[in-house]
Amino acid sequence: MTQTQANILIRSACAHELPHVLELIEAAFTQYTETPDEANGRSHAELFSAVYQRSDLDLDLLLVAEDTSTGQLLSMASFLPKPALIGERDINGVILSPVGTLPDCRGQGIAESVLRFGLQLAKEKGYAFSCVLGHPDYYPRVGYVQAFPWYRLNQTLPQTIGAGATARPYEKGDEQSLSALYNTERDGFFLKPNRTLSWWETELAHLGEHGRCFSDLRVFEQNGEIIGYASLGEQDDKLLLKEAHLLEKTHAPAVLNALYTLASERGKASVEATFPASTALGLQMKLQGATETVHAPSAWMMQVLDWEAWLEAYAIQTGMEMLVSYDEASQQLYVDGELQPALRLAPDALTKLSLGLFTVDELQALGQAALLQEHHALTLQQLFPKRSPYFNLNESLF
Repeated sequence: MTQTQANILIRSACAHELPHVLELIEAAFTQYTETPDEANGRSHAELFSAVYQRSDLDLDLLLVAEDTSTGQLLSMASFLPKPALIGERDINGVILSPVGTLPDCRGQGIAESVLRFGLQLAKEKGYAFSCVLGHPDYYPRVGYVQAFPWYRLNQTLPQTIGAGATARPYEKGDEQSLSALYNTERDGFFLKPNRTLSWWETELAHLGEHGRCFSDLRVFEQNGEIIGYASLGEQDDKLLLKEAHLLEKTHAPAVLNALYTLASERGKASVEATFPASTALGLQMKLQGATETVHAPSAWMMQVLDWEAWLEAYAIQTGMEMLVSYDEASQQLYVDGELQPALRLAPDALTKLSLGLFTVDELQALGQAALLQEHHALTLQQLFPKRSPYFNLNESLF
């Protein structure tokens, strides 16, 4: 599948072109801001050199824009497969990362064309949704909806650290316990990565390798029982919590004290988490005075590609007794197969409702949904109740 426009061919990359794609990524991210940053370009190229060697890469969804007169690659985007679950229903999505265009070719709409092409191809290949961490002024142009802010929690180490759990590196044989921990805490969330036991075994077999999920994994024990784990990183004087899950909420103080101890041993002044205070550990940090900030302007953005699969999974997960379907072209909702003329919603409004981000009244007040009669609004509210969303970029990339 290809698309041609004014001497520019948009297509899937070939395996032998990967070195050229990585050169493009390095050039694009070196000039990502007005001030050139060679280290930024090099680190992105190194990361995706490893990512593109993963066995789950769909090479069809590594897209390039080629100047047909010179053969030069001008822009690229990759959509990385992401198996997920809505309730117990398997649903496959793609994570958009990265998007890169040569500095001299920016502002011409080339990347936007690449993204539209890639999203259509992902849809045709059966992927049901796509996510991206990006600028909320740009990505809505190609259909993405701003879902969650990118949160950060920062906690300065206390002067006195209380007794904590025992922290140790991951050991072979921990996979079953870690899988159970993850699935237990994520059980109540609408959309979650599908981390099977096989996934854990594969990722942990490559622990510390570039382009994998975990580089520094710590397991926490209490009375001989594994009660939590955390994926760690370091930045300046901060110990970074990329991901953390607990067996029970009551274990949060012991695990947090263990993390404080680790940070102190590494000479760090604070602990920073890239997840909000809606997780057990995040809430404990907030209770102890952590500051919660939003890393603006970047936001986590979502686009539904297959509404039939999305809404079917939603109905199963929520126990909804009515069957809801959606005609995106007419923006019309159907309930139990019957057209509901008064229930018209744009894709971005329906996305936000299905994720539980807003009530119908809130969307109407924001001007993101047409005014509805009270009984129609009540019907939508029954179908799509507001929930506490959860977001963690690090869990979603790989």
